[in-house]
Amino acid sequence: MALDVGQIDRGLRLVSNAVAEAIPGSGEVEVDGGRWLCASTDDVLGLASDARVREAASAAIKRFGLHRAPLAATVAFEATLARALGQKAALIVPDLWEALRVLPTWRFAVDDRSRALAHDATVVADPDEAEQLLAQPALEGLVVDAVHPTEGDLAPLPRYAEVCGKHGSALIAVDRYGLGTLGALGAGVTEHLGLQDQVAVSISSFGYGIPGTGAVIAAEESVIAALRGHLGAPSTPTVLAATKAWQIRRDEPQRATRAFDVAQRLLSGLKRLGLDTGPAVTPWIPVWIGEPSLCAEWLHAFADVSIAMRAWVAPGESRLLVSMSATATDGQVQTVLEAFEKIGRRLMPPSAVDEPREPPVVARPGSYVLRAPSSSRWFTQLPRPTLPAAQEPVPTTPTMRERVFDTVETLTWRATNVSSQSIRRTTDALRSLIDRRRR
Repeated sequence: MALDVGQIDRGLRLVSNAVAEAIPGSGEVEVDGGRWLCASTDDVLGLASDARVREAASAAIKRFGLHRAPLAATVAFEATLARALGQKAALIVPDLWEALRVLPTWRFAVDDRSRALAHDATVVADPDEAEQLLAQPALEGLVVDAVHPTEGDLAPLPRYAEVCGKHGSALIAVDRYGLGTLGALGAGVTEHLGLQDQVAVSISSFGYGIPGTGAVIAAEESVIAALRGHLGAPSTPTVLAATKAWQIRRDEPQRATRAFDVAQRLLSGLKRLGLDTGPAVTPWIPVWIGEPSLCAEWLHAFADVSIAMRAWVAPGESRLLVSMSATATDGQVQTVLEAFEKIGRRLMPPSAVDEPREPPVVARPGSYVLRAPSSSRWFTQLPRPTLPAAQEPVPTTPTMRERVFDTVETLTWRATNVSSQSIRRTTDALRSLIDRRRR
């Protein structure tokens, strides 16, 4: 029986115009024996290529091999991260998605733009809708993706925190990009927005500001105790390399400053060219292209001038993903902007030209910016269908009852069918935490 690839390839994918053979650092990659300028990197602080981080990983391999085992160094790093994230305890896990699978996210609501994090959660469109649903006893909290991966803006986390606090609900903040980059000390979005004491569970990824794989979960000791031992241990070299990178980030805060300087220059330059960078206020900057075929032409054009670029391809919503390392020189940033200008003259359709707006602002430490003004095409989820005013049911209360009834029915079914001991223990720990918050 042939595999139905249509279930896999839905026209949504992350693509790149280059396959790196080596990464020497300094904002470059080796491709086909030559040096290419990297304009789309995950390593925005330049720590993944730092000689000290490489040495830490090498020394860990020589001493421990590639074993996945809890070490005293891992426990110490977890304690350090817990303090930074404003929590009592932390657990480093090899995979963020596995962590979300174990957490009882089906008892939570999820922000509309964060639905990929928890497919089985109740989706809410905005904080106002979240406030309505969390007033009901069926749901225990909210899951929010703090930094949007293909738009570069921040979720309205302060408003969500206010709603959760009002109803004694738990807020789970998933920060896939901010660790090491956002916040004065690099603790991510919750530190940047001053919400560390209002978040019940914080899940932060490695691999962006702080290099490595996996994630760190920070929460009350009871929650971490319930999770520990059920998610596996991370690779030892990865943990020790991330530990070294964290120390460098704390000792060299100018790296984060430089990363935002680079982002500011890129945003300003792209906007001057009339390119639409949407709501981006972080070092992860999208450039709206539109159709996949046109996006492919842009990628080929960048390859012709030896610039490595990635794109998120989706029908009618394709965009280039621009992010340069803090180690990139001003000359390299200017080269990328000049390439955008040259390619744009040939490929950019009039519909892609952005309207003039105020100068871009980035989410530097001490600022409270969440997103830049942008057109409606940047809202990733299509508007929900609504009936004409004359046909809308009056009153609207039955609609809410139906939704709550469906939620309770789903929860009841799952509660009687879920047999995983780890999920049950985690549920009990979260419920205990929520009860304390409500009291």
